[in-house]
Amino acid sequence: MPRLRWFINFTTEQQCMNLRDLMPGSGKLHPKDEVWKYKKYICKATCFDISAGSKIVVLNEADAHANDLYTSHRVVLRHKKAEAIAILDLSSDLVKKGEIGLFSEATDELGITDGADIEILHMQRPSSIEYIKKKLDGGILSREEMTAIMSELMQNRLSEPELASFITSVYIRGMNENEVVGLTQAVVDSGKTLALGRGPVCDKHCIGGVAGNRTTMITVPIIAAAGLYIPKTSSRSITSAAGTADTMETLCSVSIKLEEMRDIVKKSHGCVVWGGALQLASADDKLIKIRNPLSLDPRGVMLASIMAKKKSVGAEYVVIDIPIGKGVKIANRAEADVLAQEFISIGKRPGMKIKVLVTDGSEPSGMSSMFSIGKGP
Repeated sequence: MPRLRWFINFTTEQQCMNLRDLMPGSGKLHPKDEVWKYKKYICKATCFDISAGSKIVVLNEADAHANDLYTSHRVVLRHKKAEAIAILDLSSDLVKKGEIGLFSEATDELGITDGADIEILHMQRPSSIEYIKKKLDGGILSREEMTAIMSELMQNRLSEPELASFITSVYIRGMNENEVVGLTQAVVDSGKTLALGRGPVCDKHCIGGVAGNRTTMITVPIIAAAGLYIPKTSSRSITSAAGTADTMETLCSVSIKLEEMRDIVKKSHGCVVWGGALQLASADDKLIKIRNPLSLDPRGVMLASIMAKKKSVGAEYVVIDIPIGKGVKIANRAEADVLAQEFISIGKRPGMKIKVLVTDGSEPSGMSSMFSIGKGP
């Protein structure tokens, strides 16, 4: 009789658990999640000397399903006191039961080697997915919602399809000024910032689209020689054979730490370095990796990306170059003037003074064509 009573009680509780699993919006852990808090799932590490581009791990398919884990699920990996969030892939033969395959991004962060014990914990669905759906439906995102998306992006809580959905949503639905300002600040907050403790601090940026544009390497020494400060961060190649950082690297190292950059600028008033090595506006690098394969460059994201990079180095005065013409991002002067006013308006919000110059993108850049079309707004 006690066994029968136990069976009836267990069956009833299990049915209740299944019903509660279907109830959304409670904000509480579902009962099965509560069960997984107490049932430990530990695997032996198999390390792959391969970079996957993000923190991805591989579990044995049968083993994962037995533990209620499926492809693209997010899990927390725990090794001693270190933790990392990863996205799941499953395989029937790449790893055996009781093993977990880790690519270099995960092994480097956790500091593990082959055979190490890795505890795998279930993770709840990120709250920012609801905000991405809101934007897809045409809603307006608050600063707090933008911050949540960028925060979970940095924590690796969002998968690439979810991030692609975010980029697609702002490409289709657009962003108002408040949204762009909110995204700008969220991107700034995602990384480190440069504080020189002196000024004035200047910066410049070209929105791109012109092959061989090397105005940075001409402008920075001129500004520094005038006694102003210009801590210029540049990118490596994205769509061309070489970016400004790649070109500068033929003359000197551009991969330096933030503290070294600060010392160089204080001493020489200027520098040209690779922004990716500094962890400035870190979320922007992740957004770029999503935007490029999609060939999508939403205007709001572009504005936030540029403004965040300038704000993160403490820029007070910024010159923006907008090339126009055939084959570049902006086709005509009317479109350039609208974009110029957006830069100026958004730049005022975090306290930056913006000057925009519309230039001829059909001529060689960095030689005689700079500032060839008017003075800009």
